[in-house]
Amino acid sequence: MAFPQNLVRAHTESERLRGESISAIEASEDLSFHAHVIERTANLLYFLGHDGEIKNDDDRVIRVLGFRGYNDVITSANLILGGYYQPAMMIARDLLELNFLLDDFTRDKSQIEKWRTLPPKEYDKIFKPVLVRDRLDQLDGFSGLKRASIYKLISSVAGHPSPAGFQMLLRPDGNYFCGPFVEPKSIDACWSELAKTVIQIGGHFQKFFALTSKEVVMAKVEYLELQNRWLERFFGKAPFDVTKIAEMRSMADQLPPR
Repeated sequence: MAFPQNLVRAHTESERLRGESISAIEASEDLSFHAHVIERTANLLYFLGHDGEIKNDDDRVIRVLGFRGYNDVITSANLILGGYYQPAMMIARDLLELNFLLDDFTRDKSQIEKWRTLPPKEYDKIFKPVLVRDRLDQLDGFSGLKRASIYKLISSVAGHPSPAGFQMLLRPDGNYFCGPFVEPKSIDACWSELAKTVIQIGGHFQKFFALTSKEVVMAKVEYLELQNRWLERFFGKAPFDVTKIAEMRSMADQLPPR
């Protein structure tokens, strides 16, 4: 039986629009920088997730979460490029939850064992997404449910069928798109949001890997430098000590290769 041609046509149109999206990104310095961050984060998740031997069950959890993150990053990016903005943001919401979970684990690594071993009722008392968000807000001294607000926004426009989500499909003439389309404001908003989420994920993920080889050290150093440049450009701050980064870089020459 021949494969349905309408499915082929839908894919072909999305691939055509992908070229338009890439051209729009290349024409913008900010969006090009975001593209670099998205690609480098995917590389980091893949590289560190496959580096060395799995040490224990907690280590396995972190690596597999990294693989989930890699798949989400690539899929969300491809959907944006192909003109499917709403599904892309549905996956970005998964990345947002992953970001919060990894952040929680970096604060208290004993949480990893609880996360993988607790029975469902006990698990829900600690790791329901809303509880993870609230816990992080409290640890950071945030008021007003800062993390919940962005989660709620993405959920309302992309994660759940809702009237607010209609805006992501609205055409300039007041009708609605069905299928892939290119819209500059949507590219800007979705691409920027994806970059903002993944750069946090990469920052959390790299903390779980020891400086065991020259390649690992350089992967972490280059990512910290990237974070500093991106955060300084878009938020006016470079939070990581450049002196310590330089010390890590010099350490790389003293370590054996993988």
